[in-house]
Amino acid sequence: MGEKIEPYLGKDQPVFLCDYPVSMAALARPKPEDPRLAERFELYICGYELANAFGELTDPDEQERRFKDDMDMKQKIYGERYPVDADFIAALRFGMPESAG
Repeated sequence: MGEKIEPYLGKDQPVFLCDYPVSMAALARPKPEDPRLAERFELYICGYELANAFGELTDPDEQERRFKDDMDMKQKIYGERYPVDADFIAALRFGMPESAG
């Protein structure tokens, strides 16, 4: 993507990429109408990414599952893993309000 596609995005006009697969948006909440996709977009102008925004995933169980799945994949590919950020999951359990940015 970085070598073959991004340099050509937004050459003639600004381009928004949206409807990313959830697997490409680790911290984004799924779209209510299609949970396979994430509430995420990126803006490109003249081949440069100028914005990357998403609706924050605030479900602690889903976030923890995603982190663990990512570490399982890292272990499989690279033979290493990092601990899940327990403080972040605890903050979500405390009741983080819906947010985006």
